[in-house]
Amino acid sequence: MIPGIVPTTLDGMNLEEFTKINDSLKDESFNFKRIQIPNGSTRPLTIAPPRDKIVQEAMRIILNAI
Repeated sequence: MIPGIVPTTLDGMNLEEFTKINDSLKDESFNFKRIQIPNGSTRPLTIAPPRDKIVQEAMRIILNAI
């Protein structure tokens, strides 16, 4: 529950955060965060923030059911 690149942690999420995620998924405005690490040039960080992990897990559950 320690903040990483993004200051949000799973224990800091509340119902309002889930409502925002739900609304952005419904109106198709949700975008996964792509975090770039400076390394001479920039490269993407492969660790997803908590918000993205929640959406990924929901998608996995739905696709497994299909």
